[in-house]
Amino acid sequence: YVYTYNGSGGWPQTTMLKASDAASGDILGESGISISHDGTRILVASRNNDDTYTNSGSAYVFDLVSGSWSQTQKLVASNPGTNDHFGRVKISGDGNIIYVASHAEDGPNDALTDSGALYYFTNVNGTWTEQQLIRPSVTNASDIFGLVIGSSYDGATMVRSSRGMNSSRGAAFMFGLQNG
Repeated sequence: YVYTYNGSGGWPQTTMLKASDAASGDILGESGISISHDGTRILVASRNNDDTYTNSGSAYVFDLVSGSWSQTQKLVASNPGTNDHFGRVKISGDGNIIYVASHAEDGPNDALTDSGALYYFTNVNGTWTEQQLIRPSVTNASDIFGLVIGSSYDGATMVRSSRGMNSSRGAAFMFGLQNG
């Protein structure tokens, strides 16, 4: 649901966001929602979406255009897999960069169960396009890289958790864009 402050102390509901291909069990919004600072772009996760494989996951971009919210794109991983749960989301404050984590992605060649990955998207001529798949330099099975994502206003700096790393003591990784 989207609520907008009316200027006199109230927060009326303005709309209910729905995925264009919603199915039972997709759980839209349960694993993440992110909004641009100006309130005109919302990113909503559906980590159990089954379009590619069972629970491979997806994320939906909604834009506010002329006072109405509409789904403008569905994002999926470039390397989807069963139970990857692509769907921990963060949009930069300026709304120009999207990060989506797949905390149960299975690493290079599906050899590291639940190691996790992060997908970096930019808007190219009106279409959100995956620019890079990001993993830490040292990756192990069960690292669960990507349960929490944070980013700077412009998205140029991003931090991501890895709760299984370091003998389950966890770790945080900071990444920065170069030449971008």
